[in-house]
Amino acid sequence: MPSSKKQSKTKYILSFLLFLMTFSFSFWSNSELKPQISDDSGGYIRLAKDFTDEVAEIRPFFYPLFLKICMNINSENWMATYCLLQLLFHSFMIVALFFLFQIFKLKNTSSFILSLVIGLNPNLIYYSTHLYADHFFAILTTISWIFTIRFLKQRYSGDQKILNLILIGIFSGLAIVTKPIALLMIFPIVFSILSIYGINKKIIKVTILLVIINFSGHFLWGSYKTKNNPDLKFELMDFLEYSINMTAIRAGLVDAAIGTPFYIYLEKNYLLETARSFKINYSYTMNSQPGFWEFKNSIPWGVKNDKAFAVKVIKNEPIKLFIASIGNWHSFFTKRCFFPGNQVDAFIGIPTPVLRFYKVSYSLLYRPFLLFFFIISSFFLWSRKEFVLLFPSFSYILYASLTVSILSAHGGEFIRYRVWIEYIMWFYCLFPIGYLIDLFTRKIRNHFK
Repeated sequence: MPSSKKQSKTKYILSFLLFLMTFSFSFWSNSELKPQISDDSGGYIRLAKDFTDEVAEIRPFFYPLFLKICMNINSENWMATYCLLQLLFHSFMIVALFFLFQIFKLKNTSSFILSLVIGLNPNLIYYSTHLYADHFFAILTTISWIFTIRFLKQRYSGDQKILNLILIGIFSGLAIVTKPIALLMIFPIVFSILSIYGINKKIIKVTILLVIINFSGHFLWGSYKTKNNPDLKFELMDFLEYSINMTAIRAGLVDAAIGTPFYIYLEKNYLLETARSFKINYSYTMNSQPGFWEFKNSIPWGVKNDKAFAVKVIKNEPIKLFIASIGNWHSFFTKRCFFPGNQVDAFIGIPTPVLRFYKVSYSLLYRPFLLFFFIISSFFLWSRKEFVLLFPSFSYILYASLTVSILSAHGGEFIRYRVWIEYIMWFYCLFPIGYLIDLFTRKIRNHFK
């Protein structure tokens, strides 16, 4: 058998094995296919049953549409269908990353090992069976990133090139109507295209077409909402007020919002001095101050979600608020992960030492190694002029980490909100290790020749 055919056959065998291993391990973590449900889940379920529900004011339609499809497939046990599909999505995504590693000339063995590391990632598995939009959002974002790389990797010509462009626009657009935080995600894509191809008339036309496709779903959803329920209007502050308020409290900026309902509540309930005592302590992990969680959880949602409080803080202390928000940025990379295992049926029969090794290994990969891997990979790709991988990956991760840091109420939310970019981030961070594996195996082969 010719060498190329043998390698191709090996590649497909490994991809099939990778899919089976990823799916089996993920299924093992939740063999009863019972999703984790939270308060947020209820809003998505309501919207899945009625797209004109008032919750549509702050939630886009695409993830609820996916839930509705699951309900139609199996109305009596749709949650199990949901979990099964999510695990299949995760497994297929790992196979896609396996082939993507090889586009950048990594060998079958190193591509398999790195893909499996991502496939067994506990945070991705943990959130794949949650009734949250985050993992579904990660799938769409990663697909748009993959097609961006494919677009940049090919020469600017041919139908395949145009198809990749259209698919970038479609999947980045679907990401917007899954979670609004993706609203400006088109800018990392456009930046990558302009950085690789430069600015000329053809590229300008390409980017205009891409932007139109990208935002078409968002505008169509907005038109549908206002047509069927004129009271449903998109307001940016509906997404930001809670995060702004909690960031202001953590930073000790409570007196910047004197006279607002939230401030008056704190005053009447003798909590004002406690709020004034909080001060952000900058550290590697950026853990919340002692007493903040108890304080936050003791405040009714309607009170701490006070829009007047947020507006007044922005008006009176915009710079301090921004510094407090951006101060969390580095901890986006240093927070550890969640592990499957809350369910009774999680990892039945796995030896305790093996489970402990699994948890300790990934805990160390997240902290301290993830941030170091990110920095090393950035220098590695720059030195090797792998700009097709460097520009879109770095800009996607930068956009995600900054927006999550600025728009989150506290760093404890990063573990969940980071799921959005985990596939891309781990591919990017592990890439140089693939080169080391290939170098090592090549030296071993040469030694025994």
